[in-house]
Amino acid sequence: MQSKTIKSLESSDGKRRAVIVERPDGTFQMIEEYWRRNEFDGRLIYEGWLPLSRHASFFETVEIAEREASARFHWLRD
Repeated sequence: MQSKTIKSLESSDGKRRAVIVERPDGTFQMIEEYWRRNEFDGRLIYEGWLPLSRHASFFETVEIAEREASARFHWLRD
């Protein structure tokens, strides 16, 4: 089984998000990501979500992961 996205919590401007995924071992992981758009000479080179940091957080339930995201990321409270 691969990790499965359970929930995505986005900032009001749509440029950051906290993704909560269920891991194969049944725990939940929260990953902070940011939206990246890269253009060169008017051509789109890349567009998509990229991880903001390399460290990971693991939680027993989705609810705990969501509470932690709300406490940790001020942009979810804006």
